[in-house]
Amino acid sequence: MKKFVLSLYLLLTIHFLGFGQTEFTVEQNVRYLSSSQLQGRNAGTRGDSLTQLYLIQVLKQWEINPLSEDYMQPFTVKMKASRGGDYISSKNIVACIEGSDSVLKKEYIIICAHFDHVGVEKGRIHPGANDNASGVAAVLSLANKFLRNPTKRSILIIFFGAEEKGLLGSHYFVKNPLIPLHSIVGVFNFDMVGKYKQEGFLYTKGEQTAAAFSPLIDQYAAMHQLNVEKSPYRYMDGSDHYPFYKKKIPVLFFNTGMDWDNYHKPSDLPEKIDFEGIESIAQFSFDLISAIANKPEKIKFKKK
Repeated sequence: MKKFVLSLYLLLTIHFLGFGQTEFTVEQNVRYLSSSQLQGRNAGTRGDSLTQLYLIQVLKQWEINPLSEDYMQPFTVKMKASRGGDYISSKNIVACIEGSDSVLKKEYIIICAHFDHVGVEKGRIHPGANDNASGVAAVLSLANKFLRNPTKRSILIIFFGAEEKGLLGSHYFVKNPLIPLHSIVGVFNFDMVGKYKQEGFLYTKGEQTAAAFSPLIDQYAAMHQLNVEKSPYRYMDGSDHYPFYKKKIPVLFFNTGMDWDNYHKPSDLPEKIDFEGIESIAQFSFDLISAIANKPEKIKFKKK
């Protein structure tokens, strides 16, 4: 095991030396996360572990601190029988940007994305550039922005593992929270946000879970000239915001369409990603989330 971890560390060290910088762009992050070296990032594999170490190294280089002693929340859970019933081991990666207000910093905004994908199937790597290297890149961009522009409430950056196996990482976090659940003000989840130019819209889900969301979406969409389409209040269980929604925590999900031609296929490649679109979505989201994170009063969960 020690040799395995050391080999992963050495591979990442070589990768970081190759960049020779600490300012990792959206494009660089998407290209590395969807590279053949990571073999599709299937949960519990070498590519999964490499991805975790990569995310930790980026956070360290940007001097974004772990929430506790280290960045990792390990978990081993059993999948539902309908998904094979296997035990899956992975880790959530958790970092924190402390809020600037002595009182409100005890409340948290969660910004998250899942980092895993489906790995290798029938001998072919499924790179997962859109699903979900794009979401991870958006969250990394946001983490950098909030580090430079702290808000009154604390920002929790979470990269969830094993989402493709049934939201295993996010369910585990909610069942074993590293902070009190009542201290979470809102959850902002980014999953497949790499096709804005191709699809022509940013899709949101969950704006009905807090009265403050919809007007802020309209305000900042107009400011950033983004076409944002809001969803009906249904089908909330498709990504890592769902376990928080079940606990009556306001959630907002960001997506640029399912891209069925490439979804869970070897053709989900970085060459097909709209990198500028991801950064535009991150800028829009930064303003929206900042408004929530700086509000004097805590937003409330709105029942259906």
